Amino acid sequence: MKGNLLFYSTNTKIAFYIAEQFYNSEHYVWCAPVYNPEKLEAYDFRKKIPVSSSPYKIYKNLLDDVGSNDKHSYKIEQNRIGLKKGAAIMLEKGIIDENDFARILAIVDSAEVNEFTPLLYLIPANNVESKINTVNVEDSANPLSVEYQIYDLKREEFEIIEFE
Repeated sequence: MKGNLLFYSTNTKIAFYIAEQFYNSEHYVWCAPVYNPEKLEAYDFRKKIPVSSSPYKIYKNLLDDVGSNDKHSYKIEQNRIGLKKGAAIMLEKGIIDENDFARILAIVDSAEVNEFTPLLYLIPANNVESKINTVNVEDSANPLSVEYQIYDLKREEFEIIEFE
């Protein structure tokens, strides 16, 4: 993390909407210290970030699935599962009530493919120094990967880019 100016996180429009509407504009994100690890020099340690954790590859794969209206997209299905799991955690923490929980589940279940359009969050490091958590080796997509989580990223702490 030392010397990093930005962190990158690919998320979906529906995840953004749910966090804004139900979680007081606080976002839970996985992020990486580079956008596209494939473009790094051969021995840069960040090159070990695998496809499943690369903000670039996640963005590209989601964009391809949304563009082709892939109703069997693995990435979209994983996002649906994650959104439901997140809602259950927020219910358990008392951040949402049973009505909000049921509403979120209904939104996620009925969402069309285009609601999973990817968004790239650009997160300035100086905004999140005190709240960024290094992902444990056993939870990383690759034991040599560099991955981070932010549990309570506030809307004013990041910018959004959307590519076509």
